[in-house]
Amino acid sequence: MEPKRMKLVFSDASSDAEFVLTEGRSGSREELKMEPPLFIYQAHRQYTESMKSILTDLSFPPAAAG
Repeated sequence: MEPKRMKLVFSDASSDAEFVLTEGRSGSREELKMEPPLFIYQAHRQYTESMKSILTDLSFPPAAAG
């Protein structure tokens, strides 16, 4: 398996990267692509729009009534 996409993740713009998200594929001829960084927080420890979008996409849908 070879890494194909990587994204550095930062707490905020003034901190060092906390970790790296990596996607790998086996047998792919694609080149490694560095994605734009992900910043979790903006000023006053509020989530960035990117982080809000990730959390929204990962949330469970509401339970069906009935």
